[in-house]
Amino acid sequence: MCNIFLSWLFSLNAVVVGHIRFLNFHGEANARLERNFSVYGDPVYPRTLFIKTFSLVLFSAPDIHLKTLQNMRVDSIMHRSVWQEAMKKLGEGWDAFVLAVSHNLHVLAL
Repeated sequence: MCNIFLSWLFSLNAVVVGHIRFLNFHGEANARLERNFSVYGDPVYPRTLFIKTFSLVLFSAPDIHLKTLQNMRVDSIMHRSVWQEAMKKLGEGWDAFVLAVSHNLHVLAL
C-alpha cells in the first residue's frame, strides 16, 4: 500500500512540475524568467469610461487597484502567493478605513 501511495505522489509531482515548465516555456529561447514578465509581449488594457469617470471622483484609487490587478495576472496566470498577499493588503486597508470611519462617527455622536 505504501509503494502505491509513493508512486502516486511522485507521479503527481512530475505532472505538476511538467505543467509549470509548459506554462513558462522551459528550455525555450523566450522562456519566462520572472513571474511578472509576459512571454507574449506587453498587453495593453485600455481604461474604460467607468474607470476614467470614477478615477476623477475617487482621487485615482480605481487606477491604482486596476494597475495592481493587471500586474498580478500575467498571461492569464495568477500565482497564489501574489493573490494572498494582495488580499491581505486590501483587508488591512479596509480595516484601517472602517476603524477611522467608526471613530469619526463616534466623535460626531458625542
